[in-house]
Amino acid sequence: MQKRDDAFSITINDPDLIDESAIIAMENINDKLLLIFKENSIYKLLTADLIDPQKTQPDTGHTYEKIAAIGAGSPYVARIFLQFKRIVDQAFSEGTLKQRLLEQIWSLNEQLLLCAQFESNIREQLDEVMHKCNVLIEQNKSNCAIPALAKVKNLENDAKSFLLVGKQFLIDCFKLISLFTDLPLGARDEAHFDKHIKWLEQNRPAFEKLSSALNNDMFWIRRLSECRNAIEHPGPGQSLTIENTKLHPGNKFSLPTWSYDLTSRLNVQELSVPVHQELDVYLNNMLYFLEDILLLCISERLPSDGMLSIYKYNEEEIKPNCPIKYYCSLSAKFFFKAKTSLTLQGSKWHPDMIARTDLRARYLTCWPEACGLRVSEPTANGKSHHVTQRAGSQEAPPLRLGKISDSLGPRYEECLLHHESWKDCPRQRTGPCC
Repeated sequence: MQKRDDAFSITINDPDLIDESAIIAMENINDKLLLIFKENSIYKLLTADLIDPQKTQPDTGHTYEKIAAIGAGSPYVARIFLQFKRIVDQAFSEGTLKQRLLEQIWSLNEQLLLCAQFESNIREQLDEVMHKCNVLIEQNKSNCAIPALAKVKNLENDAKSFLLVGKQFLIDCFKLISLFTDLPLGARDEAHFDKHIKWLEQNRPAFEKLSSALNNDMFWIRRLSECRNAIEHPGPGQSLTIENTKLHPGNKFSLPTWSYDLTSRLNVQELSVPVHQELDVYLNNMLYFLEDILLLCISERLPSDGMLSIYKYNEEEIKPNCPIKYYCSLSAKFFFKAKTSLTLQGSKWHPDMIARTDLRARYLTCWPEACGLRVSEPTANGKSHHVTQRAGSQEAPPLRLGKISDSLGPRYEECLLHHESWKDCPRQRTGPCC
């Protein structure tokens, strides 16, 4: 009989679906949590020692449980925990900061996945509800009475839960910022986002780009936060109502909408906004918001010797089953120093030296040099990042980090062999290196 402390193997299968897909990644968080990522699901490994820590039952087996129906193929997973686990491992030495950082990133990712699940619960019902309503009205439009329309199930619970978790996500994002900046956060003012940004502007000038990014996102952050407050503390100028499918004059119908009055805190009042559309915009904004925070904060904490930089893959290099966009590697500046050092020592410089380091700079764009650029680009679902513009609403500024405009040459590694800088190459990015 195999003992519980012996090495073991286990097949990870989805208990709800037939899923024989391969494991994309396995990540360990501070030796406390082992996560297993497939393309469309996430699992947590439960060893016998976790189940029976006192070891009272020697025959206790190892097992696992499914913790999310969203996996590595989703940008909500790949571009948060999977992406930054690798960056943090590369950029930070072992210690308390690294441990707390990984735990907070995973906690924030869990909140993001909860919001994604709430949004999905609503969105995935819409086609069927729309079809049923169309058929029902078509079959009965000649009668004087239309039967009750099909409804989106658990609409109010999922929509309100999204806002409740979403606001906590925003608060925890500022707690993450505090980990890098020592931003003071009290229990009574942790949601005073404007105050936090002013403190960063006054006390952390090195994080100027972060403060600017936070200011650009404040429009939708305040709206989401105040919508959540309207649920828990309704009153004049602070209310939110949700309507399911509804029949309108002319035998037309509408999908679920919500209306809110936030005029007690913001100059915002909206009527009959499609719930699924606004949740989708919020969800994508939350993804890019957290990604921006991590990129900007980690960039400020990279070693001062310039050894490491954060790079961005070109679109064609991003894997569909795990669409990571950024990673950390040795900087071009370090390679120039290494080349000079090897030359002085009489060593032979060879392209294989670059290949072994996995710089892969010809496919990447150096992110820190352009991180101030913020323009619109498609979201993970191909939609706009900014909150949908409607008549009478305040114009929303661009919210997200756009595509970086400049890219390194197609044969950047070889250029390093002949030129002090890739810009010195006469062909630059137009053809084979000289």
